[in-house]
Amino acid sequence: MKAVNPDGTVPDPMPPTAWTTYLATDSVDATLKAVTDAGGTVVMGAQNVMDLGRMAIITAPTGTVVGLWQAGTFDGAGIVNEHGALIWNELNTGDTCGAADLLRGRPPSPRRAHADARRRGVHRVQGRRALDRGG
Repeated sequence: MKAVNPDGTVPDPMPPTAWTTYLATDSVDATLKAVTDAGGTVVMGAQNVMDLGRMAIITAPTGTVVGLWQAGTFDGAGIVNEHGALIWNELNTGDTCGAADLLRGRPPSPRRAHADARRRGVHRVQGRRALDRGG
């Protein structure tokens, strides 16, 4: 198997081999709208994955590439924090506040970024830990 562009041509240069982190969402379509409204781009539009769920891939305004997953019959990772299973996802960005805003579903706020950059803490999305800017 090899990578191809939507028009069937081979990418030049070829994209690097990489893992993709998928973030859960209740609605891929609503999240895609929020991402584009915030200045992000859709790399791969929403598509059904049989009855398992719905997926898309975006580039956030911060430059972060991430997948979106709307569960159908498959919720996602069933085993985590065990030997050989997923234990860590990390976002390296120069715009932590912008990334946190996007995870909260609101447009990034440049006016807030400077003040927030001095704070440390845990960001939550729908009551769950989403982004840790620990010390």
